[in-house]
Amino acid sequence: EFAEGTGADAGFEGPLVMAADGRGLLFVADAKDAKDGGARILKVDTATGAVSLYAGGAVRGAADGKARTEAKFKQPSGIAVRYLGTTREVWVADSKAGNVRRIVEKPNEEPVVTTVIGPLEPNAGIGDARITGNFNTFPLTGAKFNQPGRMVFSPDGDLFIIDTNNKNVR
Repeated sequence: EFAEGTGADAGFEGPLVMAADGRGLLFVADAKDAKDGGARILKVDTATGAVSLYAGGAVRGAADGKARTEAKFKQPSGIAVRYLGTTREVWVADSKAGNVRRIVEKPNEEPVVTTVIGPLEPNAGIGDARITGNFNTFPLTGAKFNQPGRMVFSPDGDLFIIDTNNKNVR
């Protein structure tokens, strides 16, 4: 069962994937299964073992907004982290919603979740479509995935995403 805390006081509902930020934090996609329980992104401080809610919550859905109070995920299945100066970006593939969301955290501000690739409406973007165009301009709402999954940033800053059921890497 999910619980914020440190060490034995912390609990996960169903950890799926994680990504390290290279600065002592892990970000974990935690979702029991596709039907029951919540879907959230947890932040783990590797120095202290403290686990805290970073985004999402106890209710599944597809909603953008403030990470801890408004944002919802269907089934987070991939995470990649990068920094642009002092701004942290945590990218999340939401396989059941068919999209990729970006959590932007600026210093001294609450993180905000925005759908940047694919549609916000769950399953509206499922299909086999090629992503084309300028990838520096978001959102790419016309992009379609069929269960986006694990992802990683290259050393050059390019984001690679596994498009599971389309059997593709984008």
